[in-house]
Amino acid sequence: MSWFWAHDAQADQLSALVDTGLGDTGLVDTGLGDMGTGVPGLGLVRLASYGDGPARRFAALLRTGPARTFEVDVPADRIPVDTVAVTGTGPTFTVVREAGRASSVHFGESLPPGNSLPAGRVLDISSSTPTAAYVLAQPPGSGGPPAQQVLAGLDERELRRALRRLDAQPTLVRLGIDGSLTAVAEPGPPTRWAAGIDADEVAHELNRRGAYPLDLDAVRTGAGVRFSVVVRRPD
Repeated sequence: MSWFWAHDAQADQLSALVDTGLGDTGLVDTGLGDMGTGVPGLGLVRLASYGDGPARRFAALLRTGPARTFEVDVPADRIPVDTVAVTGTGPTFTVVREAGRASSVHFGESLPPGNSLPAGRVLDISSSTPTAAYVLAQPPGSGGPPAQQVLAGLDERELRRALRRLDAQPTLVRLGIDGSLTAVAEPGPPTRWAAGIDADEVAHELNRRGAYPLDLDAVRTGAGVRFSVVVRRPD
């Protein structure tokens, strides 16, 4: 599987980064997997927006997969129905779209953390905040196990304990600016995750033992930009 990630991108650099692979942006960090510049067949997995105003930046994760597009500054009530990933804390969001997908967006207060989700599969959570946007794939074809769980408002020790108790693997992890963690977990092959790490540590996690990235997020905190990442080894 081919993949790469980049961070510290400005809004006017995103099209070159996403549409042409590595392009000429100079933004790609050391998480290059086994690919080279402009390898075809890479799809945008997630585009994390962090910071405000002139300080706003983006972190991108691309991986072998379907072609996708993105939009920034989308109002909450206008998030498209083919959205597969979303970042931000509102009132506007950054979204990743995949033609032909059907999804719906809900906000944190309308979903019961810690319970199985009855209608659809969680594709993404925008942030670790009470008003986070949750993207749910809609049946039919939602796929996935019925035991998918949302775990919210935990610190790292509590989250690791909950994952052991559930015998579940995280597929995404979000870090809040207050240090709290939100995760989606389900039965499946083992994953590794880390939260609150810097860019050098992300590169280390993504390159260790041939793992490939499932999920990437970034948030600007009082201590600087901190990332969360989930990786899995190839079968």
